[in-house]
Amino acid sequence: MIVPSNKLQKVLQTYYKTKIEDKTSIQKKASVKTDSKQDKVELSKEAKEFMLAMEIISKSDDIRKGKVDEIKKRIEQGTYNIEGEKVAEKILDGISVDELI
Repeated sequence: MIVPSNKLQKVLQTYYKTKIEDKTSIQKKASVKTDSKQDKVELSKEAKEFMLAMEIISKSDDIRKGKVDEIKKRIEQGTYNIEGEKVAEKILDGISVDELI
């Protein structure tokens, strides 16, 4: 079947026009929806306190500088001794706590 080119052009123009109108109406609806409604969030007192605590923690040093410096000094002097049994106990305690959680 052969479709005359002028009819094909008319069909394509109609399709294109409809597609543009649909796109425009969708955009208008979307802009109306976003303009007419606003989301609002209220945080509880506990949430605000938690956020403040997290901010303070994030700004603080993770390393206790004084303790680290003391241990470094003792290692350099050769006076830092560790007891293997205590280290093993702490490791096992950590594992036990992790299993409970």
